[in-house]
Amino acid sequence: MARYAIIEGGKVRNVILAEPGNEPAGAVACDRPVGPGWSYDGQTFTAPPAPGPQRTGLTRGQFRLLFTFNERAAEQAYGFAAQAAAEAGTATSEQLAYLAMQADFDAAASINLDDPAVSAALDFYVAWGILTAARKAQVLAGEAPA
Repeated sequence: MARYAIIEGGKVRNVILAEPGNEPAGAVACDRPVGPGWSYDGQTFTAPPAPGPQRTGLTRGQFRLLFTFNERAAEQAYGFAAQAAAEAGTATSEQLAYLAMQADFDAAASINLDDPAVSAALDFYVAWGILTAARKAQVLAGEAPA
């Protein structure tokens, strides 16, 4: 028995064992371990990149500690102003967006720094002057402030 890779679109879809000469049409002999998801360029098999570290599951407290004290204070001040404006019926669309975003964070069981919604929320922080673009990138990288 020999190992054969079934290739579709330059990717290994499956690996099978077959008697030489009885392999399916288009199967490629592979003398080393390969698996689904590997690339094949017609001559060489290439392993997929190793997954990066998982950054899911931050608690809200862990997430908050990615911000400096001054950033947390600025965010809280913005939140108080947005809540007061909402109660007075004078909230801007930005303030209402902040309150909705904050409610989403409060309801989250955990915060995933790879979630595009987290990045989008931090774009608001940049727009409101709470964070710089450079600090947003540090937060999304999970880097605690210096």
